[in-house]
Amino acid sequence: MPKHSTSYIFSLVLLSAHGFLYGEETSDENFIVSEETASVFGFGAAPTKDNSQKAATTEGCKTGTTCKVKLEKCDSDIPSQLLYFKHIEAKGIGYKKGYSTVGAFLTPYTMFADFLPFADLRGHVFNDGKFAANAGLGVKYLSNHPFVFGAGVYYDFRQVRKTHFNQVSLSLETLARRWEARLNGYLPVGSKKHVQTKSESVGYNFDHFAGHHLFYNETFFVKKRTEFAMKGADAEFGWHLLKPQEDYTLYAAAGPYYYNGERKHAWGGKVRVEGRVTPYVTLEVSDSYDNIFHNIVQGQVSINVPFGGKIQKKSARFKTSCSTALSMEARMMRPMNRQEIIVAHSERKHFFKTVDPIAFSPAGVPINIQFVNPNATSPGDGTFENPFAQLPAAQAASLPGDVFYVYPGTNTLTTAFILVENQSLFGSSTAQTIPVLVAPNQVIALTIPAQTSGLPSIISNGMGGNSVIRFNGDNVIVSGFNITQNDNDAIFDNFFTPINDYKPLSNVTIINNILTQNVSHSGIFLQNISGNNTISNNQFLTNGNGGAGIFLQQEDLTVGNYTLNQNTITGWTGGDGAIVLQCNRNDGGNSQTTIAITNNTLNNNTSGTSGLVIETFGHAEVNATVLNNFANTNAGDGIVFIAHADSEIGCTVNGNTCLSNGFHGIEIDPLDNSTVTGIFNNNTLNSNSFAGIGFDTPGSQNQVSVSFTGTITNNTCNDNQRAGIYFAAGSNNVGQQHFTIANNTMVGNGSFTAGYTFIVENAPNSNTCLKLVNNFNTGLYVIANDSSNTFLLESTAGNEGLIDYFDGRSSFSSNPLFRVVEDGTCAP
Repeated sequence: MPKHSTSYIFSLVLLSAHGFLYGEETSDENFIVSEETASVFGFGAAPTKDNSQKAATTEGCKTGTTCKVKLEKCDSDIPSQLLYFKHIEAKGIGYKKGYSTVGAFLTPYTMFADFLPFADLRGHVFNDGKFAANAGLGVKYLSNHPFVFGAGVYYDFRQVRKTHFNQVSLSLETLARRWEARLNGYLPVGSKKHVQTKSESVGYNFDHFAGHHLFYNETFFVKKRTEFAMKGADAEFGWHLLKPQEDYTLYAAAGPYYYNGERKHAWGGKVRVEGRVTPYVTLEVSDSYDNIFHNIVQGQVSINVPFGGKIQKKSARFKTSCSTALSMEARMMRPMNRQEIIVAHSERKHFFKTVDPIAFSPAGVPINIQFVNPNATSPGDGTFENPFAQLPAAQAASLPGDVFYVYPGTNTLTTAFILVENQSLFGSSTAQTIPVLVAPNQVIALTIPAQTSGLPSIISNGMGGNSVIRFNGDNVIVSGFNITQNDNDAIFDNFFTPINDYKPLSNVTIINNILTQNVSHSGIFLQNISGNNTISNNQFLTNGNGGAGIFLQQEDLTVGNYTLNQNTITGWTGGDGAIVLQCNRNDGGNSQTTIAITNNTLNNNTSGTSGLVIETFGHAEVNATVLNNFANTNAGDGIVFIAHADSEIGCTVNGNTCLSNGFHGIEIDPLDNSTVTGIFNNNTLNSNSFAGIGFDTPGSQNQVSVSFTGTITNNTCNDNQRAGIYFAAGSNNVGQQHFTIANNTMVGNGSFTAGYTFIVENAPNSNTCLKLVNNFNTGLYVIANDSSNTFLLESTAGNEGLIDYFDGRSSFSSNPLFRVVEDGTCAP
């Protein structure tokens, strides 16, 4: 390098730096610098070979001397339009899926005074099928130094999970030969957030009483999802790691960004490396991190398709080499680099919410409650705050559908308390369940917890033979009382109807009561009830002298369902049984009754009373399920089924305990032309005065052409006085009998005769089929044929104990006495 004075070199540096930074010309076209100085400060390069055109020539330049730079025209070969396709994978800042893009960067052919207007259009499809788009207009300025300055305004659209967002944005950029700088700002417009709430009701609870009404809590589990667009800005400064060429670049950049919305703030930074590896393919990899979206690594591939006429610059003179000039023009034709996807964030919150509405009945009207407190000091108006003092006052003020809510104390009645349509009589010391309409077509059972202790009492006093409580409408409930009656039924239906003139009622519920001192008639007496009826958790104490603890009488063509569960009836004196169901006794009709009798205790009932009696007449049909009951030490049978005339009984009898009863543990009496089909399984039938299970005693039945099918399995029949299992009809014609008797235990039973503790008889003119397998008997089995018809034996294998095959025919028959048949013949 030639030697220069210090002041000359310093001035040259300042002038060169000024031109580098601001793009201004520091002299006219004949500005003189040394070749080496021009190379250092970027206004040109050391003389190298250019295979296209030279942007400048030198006159009389020799090594170590100053040269005059002379600008020459450099014709562009850069197309004026760009179509590109790209894919980005995977998630990015403010979005969770990768996406594909089709974009177009469009310009006019001719620049206007070094300005190039452009339109920047982009369409995006995310991997999940959502759409986004950008539309921008702007201008880029290409100076001769050369620098590119760009500015654009954009309108952005993005489809998100349940809505869409829009925003406007501003983009600025500056491009030098080796470095680039950008600044973008983003502002959402229109709807900036979408809130999606899903509520699931998770429970209903009683809340409080007020006035005549009930209020409850409904608790919701709420899932709230808020999706919102975020405003913000980003900046970038980058450097070309290799000298930019028209077709090849390698660029690295870094910069900060900031977004906020809905009190969320994302501060972060991003770095990226971009390389154009061919004139048509660009690759990019980036990494970003912030406090909300955290670390994100992305890859991008772009296919670039330039087309259209060449850019025409008004004055194509550059203070650089032609290759650098063309590289600047090529970079000017790139779309603005910006956050093209609207930044959105979603926030999820889960919480519980409780509302406190008034309770409505299934009819859609507020539930009306008449409050009664026998200890009240004033007559009251029936509100929670000022209750009635006595039940008759509440009854007089009530309407169909009302609830009577009675606090502890003694209610003395001289006339029957009558419940009409949809009325309920509740005691406050018992948890009560009430139907509540909580939504259209949605009714729930709301529980009112017990509010007091000690049952309220209802006592009859000089009622002249009337029942204490009577029903005169459907859908009635009595729950939570101590009811005392001394001269008639405690609870009775069909008010003011002559005997055997039955007013049809339906859906009766009697639960959680104590009935005492009912010395005449029955505790509960219901006639001709249809629908679904429940009698549960009642106790019957110190009762007797006729009727039954629970007496159900079905007549005519009634179709009814009953559930009797966990009732306790002990010490009942007289009458037919602790629980009695009689069907069509008075009219010979065709009632149809389904009854489930479960978990009841029916013990110590005297004077001929059985534990459970189901009796049918006429053309009645009963389907009974009898499970897990205790029927012990009763004067009659533990459980008895009696079918008269043309009636039918189908029963499933499982898991019951019948001990020490005065006759059978379980007795089956098919009479006349009736049909009985039963499954008797896993019952304990011990120490009864006759048999564990069987028919009534010979000669006491009127068995004419009856049909009996019995599956008797896994029962324990021990220590009964006459037999473990006894099915003999003596001289009666039983008609058809099918038995499957298996896996039963019979130990220590007394014998009916000759040591027989198991008896199955084919009665005169009867047809019997028996399968007898795998039983254990410490006594003798007798299989007797007293019929002229052949006794069919399916199998007698696997039994413990001796089997005696008895010929009891009174006259000669050409039919064989016994015949073995194939499996399944004796099945029901």
